[in-house]
Amino acid sequence: MYIERLKSEEPYSGLVTVIMMQHLYATQLVTIFVPTTLINLISFATFCFKWFDFQNRIMVSLTALLVLSTLFAQISDSLPKTSYFKLIDIWFFGSILFSFVIIIIHTLVEYHHHYSSPNHTSPTPPQSSRTFRKPIMVQDLSKPPQDPPHPYKRAMLIDRCGCFLATCFYVIFFLAFWGIAFSQKLSENAKQMVAVEGNMTGYPD
Repeated sequence: MYIERLKSEEPYSGLVTVIMMQHLYATQLVTIFVPTTLINLISFATFCFKWFDFQNRIMVSLTALLVLSTLFAQISDSLPKTSYFKLIDIWFFGSILFSFVIIIIHTLVEYHHHYSSPNHTSPTPPQSSRTFRKPIMVQDLSKPPQDPPHPYKRAMLIDRCGCFLATCFYVIFFLAFWGIAFSQKLSENAKQMVAVEGNMTGYPD
């Protein structure tokens, strides 16, 4: 807040009191954006687990999704109700969607992971029921021997492609969100400067 002399013609005189009000973003950065970013990284870190370790992967991903949903509900109650989407709503929606996509990818990997027996619960990849031994027969030495197809090739391919797609999705969302947020911040500062300069000229009506 500061006071300046009003620029006006005689016989008028006066003072102008300017009260600058702006939103402080440090609290939101520390209590909202940093924790949610860490939770998203934890959810993405499940790709570093063994691709066949579905139980640990899905438990960590579901826990991250539940924590994000709970945090979003608490933050929404403390914010004013509006009919339009706020940036904080878009941030939480993107974070929840990111965790949901990771859960879907893990589910697809598990769906294409075929076990040797229905009671198999070991975290290590089971041996496939397919045999890799060729029948004893006269082989053509002119042709190189061909290896049989890997039984878990599709599951491993889905895991790698899913990791790449999840990374691209989060990077694009992160850059687009903060680009829009900083552009709005700059436009807000420009509007405040124009408003202050306009109030400094002439006697108020």
